[in-house]
Amino acid sequence: ESRQGDGTYVRVPDMEPLKEAILEAVDSEGLMFDEVTEYRRIVEPGIAEIAAVRHTSEQLDRLKIIACDQQRRLLVGESDGDLDAKFHLALAECTGNKLLIDTVARLNRIYAKGRTPELRDTPWRQFSVSSHLRIIDALERRSPEDSRKALEEHIDTVIHKHLFATVRD
Repeated sequence: ESRQGDGTYVRVPDMEPLKEAILEAVDSEGLMFDEVTEYRRIVEPGIAEIAAVRHTSEQLDRLKIIACDQQRRLLVGESDGDLDAKFHLALAECTGNKLLIDTVARLNRIYAKGRTPELRDTPWRQFSVSSHLRIIDALERRSPEDSRKALEEHIDTVIHKHLFATVRD
């Protein structure tokens, strides 16, 4: 913002209209955003825990490729929301459990509006890549506890420190 005779100032954009649009889009599915994130907080750490002991080397390589592709897009300033969704689905595929895979696929469809380029700023995308790398590291060590913890931290950060921190009524 430029102020004549006073200088130029960097303003924090008003994210409230974007937040409201996403909450409204998720609600069109009959769910509130906090319900989706609450569900993710319960289900996805368990997925990571199971994936730690069941994944194949090919599945781990796929997760690494997705994270690497995310990093490349980050470096060139391109959107990575689709890769974020692919990462979570590929993680579920590591469990070999069709119900968990189908659940994450449905969550990805519901959550798609929260992965748009307008909402995933550079710090958010950097967080996503580094968080996914921590999950991969825990999987590579075949540590169910560390995999669960890495996924919990991932979701907690999304819920509490990013755009969609909402409080349940």
